[in-house]
Amino acid sequence: MFRLDAHTERLFNSAKIYWMEPAFTPGQVNAAILETIRANKLEACYIRPVVYRGAGQLGVNPLGSPVETLVMVWDWGKYLGKEALEQGVDRLRELLDPDRPEHPAAMAKSAGNYMNSQLIKVEAVKGGFAEGIALDAAGYVSEGSGENLFAVVKGRLVTPPLVSSVLPASPGTR
Repeated sequence: MFRLDAHTERLFNSAKIYWMEPAFTPGQVNAAILETIRANKLEACYIRPVVYRGAGQLGVNPLGSPVETLVMVWDWGKYLGKEALEQGVDRLRELLDPDRPEHPAAMAKSAGNYMNSQLIKVEAVKGGFAEGIALDAAGYVSEGSGENLFAVVKGRLVTPPLVSSVLPASPGTR
């Protein structure tokens, strides 16, 4: 599993941005992820831990709704198709997103934030491309529709800066 602790830390940071306190610790969520993978006998899978507000009062004030946590895993295969790793994807299309929100919620991985990814992917597919790459308002590479972008330059991991992406860089990168 690639960087489980970092992904779980991001999940908890995202929950904090939305004023949600999970009933579990990061260690308990990691253990639940591993147990769910084992219980489903998956050697490779997509993992989706989710912290969300459950049933409660309708309206825009979610504070009265309980905070729930769940873990889903499933066999997803290769994200861009089985040939993508050996042959690469057919084309990439650069997309400009001048309206990237500057609010702290933009740094949280939340269901609503997937809408930008969906727009990027739909535009790419409708244009005949396998994948889309979003650019920030200044025209710099930000992220892919379903993946984070990085490069290894002279042995160093390089990622887009936070101002160009919804994902903060890992410590020691750039």
